[in-house]
Amino acid sequence: VLDVVGVVYQYLKVLRQAGPQKWVFDELQAIGKMEFRFAEEQPQDDYATELA
Repeated sequence: VLDVVGVVYQYLKVLRQAGPQKWVFDELQAIGKMEFRFAEEQPQDDYATELA
């Protein structure tokens, strides 16, 4: 178990050193745009309830 924890912390250190990757942001942005563009219509009262 301690070996696994050690490997996880090593990986987190690598991620911190590398910093955020632009391609990850770009892909998440593209997915969000597609979800918005192809969202199914829903009754207005359901939508209002979700926003509340």
